[in-house]
Amino acid sequence: MDVTLRRLYTLPMTVGHYIPHKDAEYYRRNLSRAACRADIPAGVYACEAIAYRCPGCGRRIVMLSIFLPVRDLDKWQDSYLFSRGELDDFLGLP
Repeated sequence: MDVTLRRLYTLPMTVGHYIPHKDAEYYRRNLSRAACRADIPAGVYACEAIAYRCPGCGRRIVMLSIFLPVRDLDKWQDSYLFSRGELDDFLGLP
């Protein structure tokens, strides 16, 4: 699988208030783009979105990895895979 897109987002959740969500619609409504790690406020959960594409068959998968930046480390919470195009238009994928 080739990486075709990698972006950072913030979530409307802070330390001690993380609630896992598996529904793509939640992320479509609540992700806010962060240009770089320095744009993520202290104590706010972030999300890395990575889009993968198989060069052989063209199949796409989007992985969202939820984490809390803590100093120079990331405290990873959850990862979700979306393989049915649920986030393609949100991410601007063709």
